[in-house]
Amino acid sequence: MSKIPIVIKPKPLITVTDDYYNYHITLGYITTLGGKRLGFNSGNGYVQYRDHGKKYYVHRKIFEMGTGLKIPQDMVIAHKNGDSSDNRFKNLHLSTNQQNGQERGKNKNNTSGEKNVYPFGNKWQVQIKVDGKTEYFGTYENIDDAVIVRNKTIESLNKLGHRYISEYPSII
Repeated sequence: MSKIPIVIKPKPLITVTDDYYNYHITLGYITTLGGKRLGFNSGNGYVQYRDHGKKYYVHRKIFEMGTGLKIPQDMVIAHKNGDSSDNRFKNLHLSTNQQNGQERGKNKNNTSGEKNVYPFGNKWQVQIKVDGKTEYFGTYENIDDAVIVRNKTIESLNKLGHRYISEYPSII
């Protein structure tokens, strides 16, 4: 019996062009009409480019060109995988600042290994930002109890219309 070769066709490259630039939506970068790739790391992980002396973020422009929509002032463009230099259209989505903050992973200085769980003396405290204000949801003897309370609290907040990630990866 002979094997039938599997042929995988690449997705078509979607490029949108205006008077000055090519916006490579699928790949997540911008080139001049002459083919020169634009962009520099802005120091905070985001890729920017200059147009007539003004700086623009590539991810915002890719999103606008991919959807044909202007980004509302109260919204941001978030990176689904958390990599701010990955500007492929499929990695971008519209979000509020609060939602974007909740989607972030653990802070670099996190000592508990858990998001929203902090050491408090020799105990563990659950803190979650709700509508821009830090709310406290108890102090617990062990980290496992704090994680359970955090998860249940987030589930309850989501039922009230908030949007929090309910499952955080745990190192325990």
